[in-house]
Amino acid sequence: MIVPTNVPRLSTERSTRYLTRHGSGWRFQVRVPADIKKHVRIHFFRCSIGALPIREANRRARLLAAAAESVSSKVRGMAEEMQVEDQSVFDLTPVAMAEWTGFFRGLELSLDMAAKSDPAPDPYIDGLRDLILINKEEPTSRYVAENADRLRQSAIDKMRGESAAGAGPSDVGPLAMAMERLTTALERQANAIAATVDGASSSVPTFRAATKTYLDTRIAANGGKESGDIHSIRGRAELFASLMGDKPISDYGAPDLQAYLNQLQYWPPERDDVKAFEGKTALEILAMNDKHQYGVMARNTVSGHYLADIKAITALAAANAGVTDPFAGARLFYPSIFAEPKRRKAPAIAKVAKAFHLGVESGELHKALILPLGFWTGRRIGLLTRLQGPNIRRVGDYVVASLDQHFRDEDGALENNGYKTAASLDGFIMHRFFDEIGFVDWAMRQPGFIFERMNQCDDPEDAMQKAANKLLKEAETGGSYHGFRHQCTTRMREAGVTEYSRRVQAGHSRRDTHEDYGDLVVDPTDAPLLANLPFPDGFDPSIFMGLDFDALARA
Repeated sequence: MIVPTNVPRLSTERSTRYLTRHGSGWRFQVRVPADIKKHVRIHFFRCSIGALPIREANRRARLLAAAAESVSSKVRGMAEEMQVEDQSVFDLTPVAMAEWTGFFRGLELSLDMAAKSDPAPDPYIDGLRDLILINKEEPTSRYVAENADRLRQSAIDKMRGESAAGAGPSDVGPLAMAMERLTTALERQANAIAATVDGASSSVPTFRAATKTYLDTRIAANGGKESGDIHSIRGRAELFASLMGDKPISDYGAPDLQAYLNQLQYWPPERDDVKAFEGKTALEILAMNDKHQYGVMARNTVSGHYLADIKAITALAAANAGVTDPFAGARLFYPSIFAEPKRRKAPAIAKVAKAFHLGVESGELHKALILPLGFWTGRRIGLLTRLQGPNIRRVGDYVVASLDQHFRDEDGALENNGYKTAASLDGFIMHRFFDEIGFVDWAMRQPGFIFERMNQCDDPEDAMQKAANKLLKEAETGGSYHGFRHQCTTRMREAGVTEYSRRVQAGHSRRDTHEDYGDLVVDPTDAPLLANLPFPDGFDPSIFMGLDFDALARA
C-alpha cells in the first residue's frame, strides 16, 4: 500500500495527529500496531471524514481513534486466545478492510444522526449504529432508559445476523466464529466508545454555562459581591446566546462572532425606556430597528463591551476545559454604520454658573455640591461620590482630599472604593471656595460618606452622573460632567500650574517618587494657584453662603 509522503503537517493547535488533508476534505488515519499487522495485513486504518470544519473533524477523529484502539485491543486479545502450538490461527485478512469500513460507517451514521438509512443496510452496521445511539441517548431519553436492555439485545441480534425469531448464525466455520467473537467484543466496547465522545463533549460547557462560571468567578474574586457591571455582562451574554444559539463553546468559530457583530448594528443603544420593546424578543427588537429608527450603537461600546464580554467568557471556559478558544485571533470586520467616538463637549463657561444655581435651588446636597467640586478639581465623578469625612484634611493653609482604597460597609466588611486607577487615590487641592462656605468643616465632621444618599443607590456613580448631567442640560450648557475634566486642565494651564501638578490634581498620573511633596501632594508653588482658580463667569458665590448642609443631606 502506498502511503502519501506529501501530506501537509497541521498545527497542533488546530488539528490532531489523526487528520490529514484528502482533496477538499479530511481523512482519518492511524497506523496499525506492529504486533497485529500479521493478523490484518494492512499498515493503516483509514476513513474519509469529508469536508467538515476543523473542530468537527477533530471531534470525529478522536472518536475514530478510540474505536481503532478498541478494535486493535480485541484483535490482539483474540489472536492470543486462538493459539495452536504457539502459533495464532486467527487471520482477518479476507475481511479486515470490509469490517473496518463497516464499523466506521456505523460510527459516521451515528455522528451525522442521519434521518435516512441505506435501502438495504448491512445488519452489522445497522446494529452497531443502534448500539452507539442507545448508549448516547440513555442518560437523557426516558424511553431509551426504560427499554435499554431490550433495545441493546435487538441491536446485538442485528449485528449477529439473527432474525427476530432468534435464528442463529448461518455459518459457524472458524472464520465466522472469530468474526462473531469480534462483534460481541465490539458491542462490549460501545459504552466505552460512546463515553469517549460524551466525555469530551460534557467537559466543554455550553455558552450559558460558561457565562455562569465566568460571572461566579468574578463575583467570588470580588468577595462574593456583584460589581456594577455584572448585570450588564449577564444581559450581553444572554443576547449572544439568543442570537447565535447556546452551544458548547468548542462548536463556535470566528464566523459566529462576525455574524453576531453584523446583527449588533441593528441593536438599539437605548432600550429600557422604549415601551415598544416591552415583551419583545431580541430578534423582534432587531427587526424593529432595521432602519435604525431607534439609533445605532457606538463602535467603542460594541468592541469594548458587547464583543469583549463574549470573548472573556469563552476564553475562561476554553482555558478551564483545555480546548482552543474559538474566538482567539478572530479577524472581524465592523459594519461602517456604528457611531464613531465623539469628543465629549465641555459645558459652556457662561452657563456653568446657572447650573450651580439650579443645584442650590434643588435643596439637595449632591446636586448643590457635585458640579462645583467637579469644576474646580477635574476629578472623576465616581471618586467624588465616594468621598468620606476622614478623606479630607488640612495641610498648612490648604485643604487636601484623597480617597482611600477601601471603606467599611454597615456590617463592618471591607469594600473597594469606586476608583478607576491607582492615580485616583492620590490627593488633590480643594478650592478655597469650599472652605469659605463652611463645607470643608462640615464634611470633615462626617464619619462616613459625604453624599450618603447617593451611596445608598445600587450604582452610586451612575446615579450621581445622571443628576449632574440633568442640571447641566437644564442650564443649557451643551456639555456633560465629564467635560469638566478637560476644561479644568485648560484652566489650570492658563493659571500657570505646572504639568506635573496638573496631572496629579486631575488624577491622570501618580506622584513621581522623585518629586514627592508629602501631604501637600502637588508642587507647593502650584498649591495657591489651584486653591484660587477663577470663578466661572456670572457666578455669585453668595448663594452658597449660610447653607444648612445637614438639611441638604437629609433632603
